[in-house]
This record gives sequence, structure tokens and C-alpha cells, in this order.
Amino acid sequence: MKVLYDLGTAIFSVAIIKPDPEDESSKKILDNKIKGILTRLGATHFICFVDEKGNFRKKVKHDYKGNRTSTPPESLGMLKQHVIEKWKAVGHAGLEADDIVAITHTHYKNKGVKNMIVVSGDKDMQQLDGVHGVTYKSDLTRKDVDNELAFRNLYNQMIQGDSADNIKGIPGFGPAKFAQVANGVFSGLIGQTDIPAIEKNREHHAKVLEMLYLLEVYLYKYGIIKGTEEFAQNFLCLYLKRDPIFGFEIPKWRKRSTDES
Repeated sequence: MKVLYDLGTAIFSVAIIKPDPEDESSKKILDNKIKGILTRLGATHFICFVDEKGNFRKKVKHDYKGNRTSTPPESLGMLKQHVIEKWKAVGHAGLEADDIVAITHTHYKNKGVKNMIVVSGDKDMQQLDGVHGVTYKSDLTRKDVDNELAFRNLYNQMIQGDSADNIKGIPGFGPAKFAQVANGVFSGLIGQTDIPAIEKNREHHAKVLEMLYLLEVYLYKYGIIKGTEEFAQNFLCLYLKRDPIFGFEIPKWRKRSTDES
């Protein structure tokens, strides 16, 4: 099994219980968490990921994550540096770890790599189709996400918003209502058309229609100007990047070592 491991949740969970940056025992706790996940998954190869400084989303939406007022644990920076040195964790300035995971996952998927799993405690990662290992406290749950569900997860975030990142979504319009109305609209539009271009790529055009419908709901709720602005900002903040960006080199797989002490 090849594992793409977003370490954000693991690092933060250790930093919360071990906030002292001088406490070396926190490194051992974190190492054991990482080794435990890799062992449970039967990992043969892996790549670890961390957040780096800067975040392009704060330029898109000035109050992105603005509701996080508590001071981060002092050991957070020390633990990030530790996984960079020991586990060769990968990050890129200006992007979040989940963007880097998504770019790497897309690259290797397009290369035909099989038996690959994404491990994260961040629900945003489920925009990626494939096998996921969802971490919560000490639990690890497998979740299979197909292409349709991956897009639905993004749409649902656009509707519900994301309170953790200070993204409001569409007030009073939940995912159940969206799915009920949208499914009828899309099946009617796609089912009745005889346009050759759509006939050849129904799945793609269905997704285009869903996105246009979602935009229409934003315009209805917020008005044309504010609705367009909210839709664009929320999409750019919620959507995970897939294409490599200038200056970022796709990381290579690390072979699991028998000696990880």
C-alpha cells in the first residue's frame, strides 16, 4: 500500500497535549502516531505532508480562517520541523498541505499508480476520488470515494460552508434540498438533449450543469454582484488544487524502513 499522509491533524493533536516546545517526549509521541498508521495500513511506501508559511486563500478572502482566535500551541512549529527532518514531510509556501496532497495524488493517479490511500483528518480531502483513511483521535476509518461523490462533497461544502475556515455557504439551503432539486433539473436537461457534444461526454456536462445551478442559487440568495463574489471566493477557498504549480516538484515515494526508531 502506498500512503499519502497529511500530518496536520496528528501534529496538532500532539501539540495540544504537549505544548512545551522544550518537551522532547512530544516527538516520540508523534513518531509513534505516524508509525502506527503506516503499520495498520501495511504501507510499503509513503509521503508525508505539512503546511508551510503563507496561504493564497487569505488573499482571495481576507477573513479566511479569521474565526480562529486562539493562540496555537508553542510546540507546533517544533513538531512541524521535526517531521520535515525525520519523515521528510513535504510542503510548499503559499499552499495548504491538502493542496499538496491533492496535486501529488492526481499526479500519481494519472501515472496509473494503484493501491494508493490518502490519510487525513481533514474532510476537504474527500474531494479526491479514491481510497481514504479518515483519522479521528485514535480511530482510522476506510472510506471509498468515487468521482461522483468527490464532486458532491465539494458541492455540499459550497452549500453548507465550512465553519472551521470561516466560510458561510448559503444560509437556509442545505445539501438535502440542493440534491432533491438539482437531481430533477439535471436528469431532465441531460435526458432530453440530443446535442452530439453532450451525448459524448454526459458526465462532464452534468457536472457543468450542477455548478451552474449552484451559481444560480448563490445569485438568488445574495443578489447578482454579491452572489458572484461569494461563489467565486468560496470556490477558490474550498476547491483543492490539482495541477502542479511553478516551483513545486512532485515528491517521490519513500520506502518504508524496518528501522523507524
